[in-house]
Amino acid sequence: MSQPTLSNQLETSLQSETIGQLAIGNATLSLGSAHGALLGDFDQIPVIESKLVPIVQIPRAFSGLIGRQTEIESAVVALQAKQTVEIYGQAGIGKSVLLRYLAHHPKLTSSHPDGIFDLSSIGSAGDRLQTLFDAFYLSCPLIKLSSSDVQQALQERQVLILLDDDGLTASELQQLIAALPNSTFLIASRDRRCWKDQRSIRLDGLSLLDSVTLIGQELRRFASQNVGETSLPPQAKTIEVLWRLLQGHPQRLLQVAALAREDKISLETVLSQLQADDLESSLTRLILASLPKPQRWIMAVLVAMGRVGLLPEQIAVITGPPNPLPSLQALMHRHLLQIEGHHYCLASSLVDVLQKASNSAPWMEKVLTHLLPWAQSHPRSPDILLSERATLVHTIQWAISQGRWTETLQLVRSLESALALSKQWGTWQRVLNWGLQAAWALEDSASEAWGLHQLGTLALCQEEVTTAYDALTAAISLRSLLDDEMGESVTRHNLNRLKEITLPTQDGTQSKWVANPLEVYLTLALISFLVFVLSGLIGLAITNRFGQPAPPVQPKVTPARK
Repeated sequence: MSQPTLSNQLETSLQSETIGQLAIGNATLSLGSAHGALLGDFDQIPVIESKLVPIVQIPRAFSGLIGRQTEIESAVVALQAKQTVEIYGQAGIGKSVLLRYLAHHPKLTSSHPDGIFDLSSIGSAGDRLQTLFDAFYLSCPLIKLSSSDVQQALQERQVLILLDDDGLTASELQQLIAALPNSTFLIASRDRRCWKDQRSIRLDGLSLLDSVTLIGQELRRFASQNVGETSLPPQAKTIEVLWRLLQGHPQRLLQVAALAREDKISLETVLSQLQADDLESSLTRLILASLPKPQRWIMAVLVAMGRVGLLPEQIAVITGPPNPLPSLQALMHRHLLQIEGHHYCLASSLVDVLQKASNSAPWMEKVLTHLLPWAQSHPRSPDILLSERATLVHTIQWAISQGRWTETLQLVRSLESALALSKQWGTWQRVLNWGLQAAWALEDSASEAWGLHQLGTLALCQEEVTTAYDALTAAISLRSLLDDEMGESVTRHNLNRLKEITLPTQDGTQSKWVANPLEVYLTLALISFLVFVLSGLIGLAITNRFGQPAPPVQPKVTPARK
């Protein structure tokens, strides 16, 4: 039976489970089956078309920015000159606000002919490049190009790229910048990651004058609802003391002013309760003390989620109030929460302080209890699952930290096909590795075989031949022992695709999917020759030094893990 016929038979058998397909070279990757991804035949010529530019995808504008004129002017000049700009400083100091302001600055909105694009909080550098490629190109059918092809397609693009997160290391960030040599980056991060010819701007606290303006403006908000002492101009001396104590930190200044306004107390009263030697903790305790129970519950679950947000309906299920919107709005007025898209998350200045003093386990249990059945109820809705990718990934990481292996594996299997179909393969590989870790901990051979199959197939699609061969071969061995005939057939079929990469076909032609076999053989031969020569030189050196070569050491054979 010919390979294409077998491929068609397997695709037909798995069709009811398949949620989508990707074209990869001259193959298709069918995703969603419980047996794992299947590499089938693809004989079409894909069409890739460029979208109309400029493309603009940026966060909402920030109006009423106070101060920062020096930083704004410096950033605008550098960005207009196509120089990467990094704004760095402590949490809550105003980096995100400044980035949002600059994204809508009239001198920058048309400075890059291909547009402005926000690549924040997506995943690995490769995932971000793929997201940018999908923003600028349409393909029919849906196609996953190699990393080098994606970079080639984006190399000439002139885009202003926004990065408002610390998700990449300094090395990964520089790799991303190098992959897009004609684009410009505007970055917000806690620590400095840019050097050399890139412009780094350290963001410190506001000046005294700007702090007075900020506090006065905050105290007058909602004045018609809270008429009283706090609606009057504040005392300059008290604000100066607060400014020095809080070092002009804008988010903390806003929290202090909102506390005075909402609780109808004076700034002097707030100041008297702050402890200079334990400033952050004392301010946080003071803020939380007057919150009603529903608001404290919301704060608690968002502390457990760290920097990841939740939807109002998720908060309602987890914390109990049928309508959390009034509480969410009240917490927003106090500058304790921030909103990203439709998700509410903790104000950045509070995350580290509250996580140190909180026991998040009970609330993460509630998150897991809600999220797991929700994820399992959407097996054929990858877009819905992807909309909660950050929430799911955060929950999986927590489940792993608690040794909740069964739930980890269930969440991984619910999410992984959606990640693969969205071409976010850096995150896909990461999640699959977590699933394999859970399978090992559970001593679940069937899940281990599935994880190895998925990782081997992913490696095959990424042209990592050795990794693919090892993983797929191990998966076949396990599935054979388990008498999983269908699973073994799917894995063996993918392994045969690997053989097509490195071996000539029956008609004498060579596979053009991944690599030229002659190049593979020549490379292996060269490596073998070099190893042989190096071994001889080392042996000669030992003989000359000690008079005779050392006796050979018998290799230690480690039994294969069952």
